[in-house]
Amino acid sequence: MVAGIAETKEKILLRYGNVKGVQDVEDNMVVTNAEADAQLHKVVSGDTLSKIAKDFMVMPIVT
Repeated sequence: MVAGIAETKEKILLRYGNVKGVQDVEDNMVVTNAEADAQLHKVVSGDTLSKIAKDFMVMPIVT
């Protein structure tokens, strides 16, 4: 099976792995459009959505 993107692959594996009675999901999918791994951020006092967004932004938005 060919998944379009990594996010879709992950959703499929999680969905079928969380079905009652399913003990294991065999991952035979191939991702054709690889994406960067997800990034996590631990929110700390003083963080704002704007600051967090700027830390993760790939292309800055000019206003």
